[in-house]
Amino acid sequence: MEYVRICSDVDNRAKGFYEGSPHENLLEIHCIIKDSKLKIYEKSYIANLRILTMEFFLADDILQGEEVPFYLLWDGKNPKETILEISGFDSIKEFHNVAEFTNEDNKYTIKKLNIDGYLGGLISTKITEKPVLVGKLQIQFIPETGEEIRFEEFRNLYTTSVKILDPPKTIHLTSDSLREKFSIELKGKTTIFFEVEELEGNECKIDLPPDLKELKEKVRADVSKGFKDLEIQFPQHRDTLELMLELDNSNQSVETLAEDILDTIEKSFEDREFAENVLMVIFTTVTKHIETRKSLINSLQEYFESYSSKKAYFINPLLQVYVNKCESCKFAIRIRAFDLKKGECGKPIEIRTTLKSDTDYQSPVKDLFAIERKNDD
Repeated sequence: MEYVRICSDVDNRAKGFYEGSPHENLLEIHCIIKDSKLKIYEKSYIANLRILTMEFFLADDILQGEEVPFYLLWDGKNPKETILEISGFDSIKEFHNVAEFTNEDNKYTIKKLNIDGYLGGLISTKITEKPVLVGKLQIQFIPETGEEIRFEEFRNLYTTSVKILDPPKTIHLTSDSLREKFSIELKGKTTIFFEVEELEGNECKIDLPPDLKELKEKVRADVSKGFKDLEIQFPQHRDTLELMLELDNSNQSVETLAEDILDTIEKSFEDREFAENVLMVIFTTVTKHIETRKSLINSLQEYFESYSSKKAYFINPLLQVYVNKCESCKFAIRIRAFDLKKGECGKPIEIRTTLKSDTDYQSPVKDLFAIERKNDD
């Protein structure tokens, strides 16, 4: 039997192992790191006095819930059989260049490829409660000669768990500082974004600050006026213009609403003249309010920079909560956490408490929270 050692990548996350051979019997192996960031590397081995070179790729850092591509290239003819077995990953969602395969408990046996020298696919993952989950991909490459080449790839799959710690039943708001806050504990290393939703039964006023709300109304009025003119010029696209204006009034998230109207918008935007006129209305409106927009962007930039070490941000950090002097109100919200791929991290957190204040109180909702990230290194 020929013994083969598969090279490891620079972080030792790809590990080859020996098919029953002592180290001194290994054949001479050649390894080239083609791209250390993308983890593309070549492995060469000698079989039947012939050098065979393989190139392998699988993304290094992976978010849980993400679908990631992989590929394997080799010179020469296709093997008699290729076996891919996974654990930690959810499944191999699709194959590329595969004509025939079977799957039994995430062990994929590929017996026929369409062309020589290439195998690719898409691996799916699921979001779990574990901040770091190890995914393993084992590849068995069986040439026509029957000599088996086997190697393993290990990847860390990341997410962040979100937990609220002993939320206070009542929070007393003062003009100086907040003595009590909602403590949120994060475990994991991924960047996350918090989305705040009002729950039924919420009595506290939650809204944008007056200056931003005024800007929003001005922008909306200018866009509405421009769209009214376009309705006369393009009556066939009246429904699309009305739907676009509804984005601002709907209680649905922009993402959800966009899915409902996407087909209508795409069809209307096939009319190039109409699409150009819509963009011109928006561009003209933004330019008109450029100075106010600069002030808004600067404040947002300061916020994101100050929270960069925690890698946790509120999607709308300008959202305010209002409590009238010598009054109390029931504060009921839901918080959802999302990663950079818009995958939801953990279960939504519901908060129901009472806010009290001795003065007219106004503060960003984000300031009601103390966020702490714990990483188990």
